[in-house]
Amino acid sequence: MRAVTLALISLLLLSLLPASAEEEKVIGKIDIEYAKYIENKLTSIGSYKEPKFLGFRVAGTPEDLETANFIAEEMRKMGLVNVSLEPVPLDAWEFKGARLELSNGKVIIASSFGGVPGTGSEGISGEIVYVGDGTRGNYEGLNVSGKLVLAYWNPDISWFNMIAHEAMIHGAKGVILFNPPNGSYAQHPNALHSFDGLYSSDFIPMIVISKEDAQEIIEMLKSGPVEAKMVNLATLKRGTGWNTIGYIPGRRADEYILIAAHHDAWFYGAMDDTGAVAALLTLAKAIKESGYVPERTLVFMTHTAEEYGIVDAYHDWLIGAWWRITQAHPEWRKKAIAYINLEGMAIKGVPLGVDASPELSTFISEILDESKELLPYGRGELEDVYCWTEAWPYAAAGVPSINLDTFSPWFRQNLYHTQFDSPEIIDWDYLGKIVSLTAKILIRLDKSELLPYDFSARAAHLRENLNETRMKQLGAEPEELMKGVEELEKAFSEFKNLSKNASSDVIVKVNSKLREAAYIMLSELTALDPWDNTIYPHQQVESDALFLSSALDALKGGDVNEALSMIESVSINWYDSFYSYEVFKRELLHKSPNYERITWGGLGHLAPPIDLWKEYNSLREKSMANITNYDAEIRSIENHLKETKALYQERLRDIAKALSSASSLIREANSILKSTTTQKTEVREETVTPQEAISLIPAVLISILVIVILLVIYLRRRK
Repeated sequence: MRAVTLALISLLLLSLLPASAEEEKVIGKIDIEYAKYIENKLTSIGSYKEPKFLGFRVAGTPEDLETANFIAEEMRKMGLVNVSLEPVPLDAWEFKGARLELSNGKVIIASSFGGVPGTGSEGISGEIVYVGDGTRGNYEGLNVSGKLVLAYWNPDISWFNMIAHEAMIHGAKGVILFNPPNGSYAQHPNALHSFDGLYSSDFIPMIVISKEDAQEIIEMLKSGPVEAKMVNLATLKRGTGWNTIGYIPGRRADEYILIAAHHDAWFYGAMDDTGAVAALLTLAKAIKESGYVPERTLVFMTHTAEEYGIVDAYHDWLIGAWWRITQAHPEWRKKAIAYINLEGMAIKGVPLGVDASPELSTFISEILDESKELLPYGRGELEDVYCWTEAWPYAAAGVPSINLDTFSPWFRQNLYHTQFDSPEIIDWDYLGKIVSLTAKILIRLDKSELLPYDFSARAAHLRENLNETRMKQLGAEPEELMKGVEELEKAFSEFKNLSKNASSDVIVKVNSKLREAAYIMLSELTALDPWDNTIYPHQQVESDALFLSSALDALKGGDVNEALSMIESVSINWYDSFYSYEVFKRELLHKSPNYERITWGGLGHLAPPIDLWKEYNSLREKSMANITNYDAEIRSIENHLKETKALYQERLRDIAKALSSASSLIREANSILKSTTTQKTEVREETVTPQEAISLIPAVLISILVIVILLVIYLRRRK
């Protein structure tokens, strides 16, 4: 009974403990009316003005500059210092509207995609030909030369740039795209749509119309030919986008905590990402008004070109963030202790999405677990950073990163990147809670004497993604690599024990070792697969080697259908059956690690794409013709497998090397901690400042309260 009583008392006392005084002061200054002001101002800026205002703040345009200037001025008003606009070279795409004029007199309002060339006000005219999902099989028996093709987009097959390229190869002069009913995007009634185009500058123009308008055209085509004029009022030229930045200096001027959102937008972009910009500025204003003086320098930023920033490239988004961390501020790659990204805020009823680098996963989980009052709809499962947010280029560049968002499957399917992402969908109470949570995260990071990195979490994450059976199957010896994981765990376990009594005079030295170790882990181990997933550098190569091996076994066994299935899973050969070789080759080029416009993809340890298009289509033809001689295809696949296995071994060695380097740095930190422990031969008398004494009063009062309660219980039990 006594144990239960004491447990209840402990819980009661814990519930009475106040949050950090600094956190409470900042949270108390959060002004949601100010956030609404930012939201309303930014969503009123846009280049698409006629026949009705539909927004669009695209990188490198006058609207981008207007947005950046407004944000910078707000930063100055609230007292941030060294506020400036930082240039980002890019391919500026200014979009003023699009339409489709049908021969029956109907005018359909349309949209377009980042980087798609315009038609001029005169437009391009021609007969409309419906080509289904736009893949090459749909062109059999059709003449589309000099015509406009109507196609629906199935993102499970490819991005729509490949639809445009295929149409161009067949002679079309323009593409009218739509999202089909029950499709992946733009399902809200009459929704238009926009996205980054992954477009090449030599492609034909493309516009996008609503699914309702598309269905009407398809019905018209059943009665005979339909003529139309397609107008896309877009201009494309080399230009400059603008990132914004402002600082709250800390006592440690050369240590930074970065926090950002992106200010460019398709349509109004109320949730994506104006709500996050509003949250960012609201937090900065609250910190300044609270009088909080940070230990580390806090850097508040917005990025341009998150949505789109460059043509003739696959990795055409995240350009502002990539440019900033690799070109404008490369020093942050080792000096910034963390990056916080705010994205897509805030939709009522949606659990908070949280992504984090493994090194920060324990830190962020602890805060989330104690902040349930700020998570009215709960939170999603913690995941690694993803390259559809700006946390990815920072993490891949070496900065431990966190992303917070409120995206949901329903939002993505219905409102994402449409004109219905408008201010009325924002849940302001929820946004205020997210700002409060972000304040806690920021202040906890700032107040962490020792950097809150957990390398045991990285080791556990690695173990989940290292498959010893596969390594042996591909001729690798996993012992050295797995030993490297064990050494990392061992070194960090020792660090946790030693750091409990770390003295302030060594913390800077110890932190420098931890920061360097985190930089190595992130920059050397953060990779991408061809489908934008975050992986380890060996994993795509491993997958390619296994599927090549399976395809080889199937061919040698005479099972051509199984071989074709295996080839489809190698690299980007999924496209082999859908598109012409010219289309495939362009995609292959844009995803090659050495491509000149690889941008932030170059941070992702990309596996060289493997070209099996000719082998795949040769095998299909042989299968249909009942030809069973596969010698040429077998030789080609054997050569690819040999090269891939060699690269696989190299990637595993690189991971082992990174682990060894990180473990050595942590052991150096341990040596520093040990040396200071052995040097302490006497207890130093320390003085306490009046401010420190005042800060101890709550703890002293709580201790007295505990003693009194325990004494009362004791006396009652005696009585």
